[in-house]
Amino acid sequence: MTPSMIASLARAGLLAAALSAATVLGPSVARAFDTEANVDDVRDLPDPSPNVGACASTAGTCTLRAAIMRANKRTGQHVIRVPAGTYTLTRAGREEDDAETGDLDVRRDTTITGAGAGVTIIDAAFIDRVFDLSGKRNITIKDLTIRGGEAESVGPEGRDGAGIRIGYINGGDGNVKLIRVVIEDNFGNGSGAGIAMRFTRSLRIERSAIVNNNLDSTATGIALATFGGEVTISDTTISGNIATRVDRPLIDIGGATNATIRRSTIVGQQSQRLIVNTFPGGGASRVDIGATLLQGVGTSCDRINGLVVFDSGNNVEQGDTCGLLEQKANLIHTPLQLGALTRTGGTVFHSLPRTSPAIDHIPVAACGTSTDQRGLPRPRAGRVKGDASCDVGAIEVQGTRGEPGVTATQSDVRRAGDPFDLAYSWRVPDGGSWQDLATLDLKLRDAGRIVLWVRWFEDDDRFVELSATGEPIGAGGASFKPGFVLDEERAAALADGPDSPEVTLHLPLLAVRARHGGGLTAEVSATDDDGATQPFSSIALLGDGGGATVVPRLDGRLPVSR
Repeated sequence: MTPSMIASLARAGLLAAALSAATVLGPSVARAFDTEANVDDVRDLPDPSPNVGACASTAGTCTLRAAIMRANKRTGQHVIRVPAGTYTLTRAGREEDDAETGDLDVRRDTTITGAGAGVTIIDAAFIDRVFDLSGKRNITIKDLTIRGGEAESVGPEGRDGAGIRIGYINGGDGNVKLIRVVIEDNFGNGSGAGIAMRFTRSLRIERSAIVNNNLDSTATGIALATFGGEVTISDTTISGNIATRVDRPLIDIGGATNATIRRSTIVGQQSQRLIVNTFPGGGASRVDIGATLLQGVGTSCDRINGLVVFDSGNNVEQGDTCGLLEQKANLIHTPLQLGALTRTGGTVFHSLPRTSPAIDHIPVAACGTSTDQRGLPRPRAGRVKGDASCDVGAIEVQGTRGEPGVTATQSDVRRAGDPFDLAYSWRVPDGGSWQDLATLDLKLRDAGRIVLWVRWFEDDDRFVELSATGEPIGAGGASFKPGFVLDEERAAALADGPDSPEVTLHLPLLAVRARHGGGLTAEVSATDDDGATQPFSSIALLGDGGGATVVPRLDGRLPVSR
């Protein structure tokens, strides 16, 4: 018998033993890989046998509901990945707590991860709230949008938490995290149209937005209502939330809740009180506020019912009801000058004009983080000649200048016929000074001479090659002899559109003549739909003509003029 035959028989024996063990143990035995599920169907279909086998809906696919039902039946730390798409709940049936109908009940330690809040959307279509989370488990939801929830029930507890309800299925020592989540357009008939939490150890809300939720009742906490526990809100925008009674508070931290708010933007509508404690029977609640914008016509901090405010400094308050001290670098009685709510890059926030007192107010040593709500860097110099300091609130203004970059994919061009691919990116500037892009231009110069000029039109995703005088080639520029030509069939916009803050263009080029020494210089220009212009300026040197490879990443800064 050959060694290969022996190995084959051994493998067969091992396989037979494994099959025998599986038969004895049965298919419901939990295994390590049973804790992961990859959703592949946007439909709202249940898993008919959630405690058996892989995630499988009635159609044989893995839906979000099926993945949650399956996780609820098994121990372990579960991971559910949800790709881009709109997942609309259609299985009506309230007051059911196993995710079979109505809202999505999460009863085990689970992480649910979307592909980004701008592209992964969970919409309850007002048949029930969206998520109902256990208060005794560790649950994380990130990178998705939660919308269209409606909390309506014959019982008062069933009316709480239209977007997310936490700790009502069962309470305990659970910890819930919401990271890069948008909670919007939910309709509540009880406390917490956005989020309601009770009997849970902690809730962390990071780099998120709770916006445009509606409370239609005499209850409290339009955006957030809590009863006990630790609550941390950071780098988050809470705005645009309304109630049929204009005096309803925006955030209600009752029942001896300990809350910390950092680098966030909290905006009230009508005469809303921003932060209150309407459940003093559970004990005094505490809120520690730092580096946060507080804007409202009504009271920012209502301290009548035992709400204790700790001042960590560097706040800006439109009024003066939180007891913030000027000695701690707080600005009180100060208009915030917020722009309208903006939806860009998958999240929602208020932009800041250059004249806002929030810009560059926080010393670098007190920034507390290196990114803002959108994931963009802190600190940045927001004023034209200001030093780089951090801004108050959820957003760090990146400046009033577009940020171009050019990346080359291979070595320096040496001779005619060499390919040369470029990726040219441009990030829209903050500050509300730019509308949707109209055109992007790229020039390449060889020893000062223009050897390529390409213009991209955003509205129809079209590339045009221009002559050295700026005329389309073939229309007045026939005598132009470029050093490169563009392969227009392969040229593409890799990311564009009004919902994306950055555009990246792929430019496959072909060298048509030998280069001079000294390297290629890249220049960029942009215009927007409202007539703003960012003039040409040199940003990069692509190789030195002496055998050096192209620098892999080159960025620059350009002024904007109107």
